Amino acid sequence: MLKDIQAAGHTSLRAIAAELTARGIRTRRGGTWGVGNVRGLVGRTGEAKK
Repeated sequence: MLKDIQAAGHTSLRAIAAELTARGIRTRRGGTWGVGNVRGLVGRTGEAKK
């Protein structure tokens, strides 16, 4: 999922958060995405931008 978003040109943490929210994908606690949430997701999945 992150690779698809990054391939679409959304490479900053803020842009990824906005795209996840726009796609209707909620955080594990049901909230909207922010920079901190995306940073944690990227850290856990190891899908850092290259």
